[in-house]
Amino acid sequence: MKYYIFSDLHEDEISLKKTLDIISSENEPFVIYSLGDNVGFSKHYHSSASKRKANKCIDLLIKNNVNSVIGNHDLNFLNKKPLIPFFIYPNEWEELSIKEKIKRSGVWLYLDEYLTKLSKKNHLYIEKNTDFLINEDLLFSHFLYPDFNGNLILKNNLIEKLLPVHFIFMEINKLKISFVGHLHTQTPILITSKKEKIILNDDESLFLDTENLEYIIFCPSLNSYKSNKPKFIKYCDKTKKLECYFADIIEA
Repeated sequence: MKYYIFSDLHEDEISLKKTLDIISSENEPFVIYSLGDNVGFSKHYHSSASKRKANKCIDLLIKNNVNSVIGNHDLNFLNKKPLIPFFIYPNEWEELSIKEKIKRSGVWLYLDEYLTKLSKKNHLYIEKNTDFLINEDLLFSHFLYPDFNGNLILKNNLIEKLLPVHFIFMEINKLKISFVGHLHTQTPILITSKKEKIILNDDESLFLDTENLEYIIFCPSLNSYKSNKPKFIKYCDKTKKLECYFADIIEA
């Protein structure tokens, strides 16, 4: 089976259409996974606001049978508070001032988030997404266990603290490869169970040694708001080959 995986779409219809066009040329059985944050757009990307087409993106995800997990921006869109072992939302959270939330919080507050509107059908698609998905020995999530949605602010060496916990989760559940997003990396970054770090460049492929190692793979972001080369990855469970593709976006 071939697996196509992308992350952090953030309502970018152009990149999604280009990616799905590339995937459609596949002549072997395949499945597509989104690692979440399909919706959500902040003022940080203000110059690219004209590209955001939330409803059209979700229409395409549904049409192409894309399996998706839920990311922190998706949860914010749904106005849902996640359950995180390291942070408990106080009962008076909604009544707190912004200043007090910042003082007390270790989670994203989405103060600069644009309003996203979805049709009922597309809203239901986001709502039905789960924190993680498992297919055979593969794990798909937006971020690392136990913060699968990526709601904690990335500070105080958070990633270094979560990596060993995530590997334990993988070991308990007999998982060999974990695909995560959230970091908006420019290229795939692999962390092995032996603490090796591997960066997969555009012109490279890699055969994974799943007999002896477990892998956490940080996937690049698909949106083209900061790059004209949004990327996605392809993995073949038969050959264990991992490849990075880019959807070349040419501005008119």
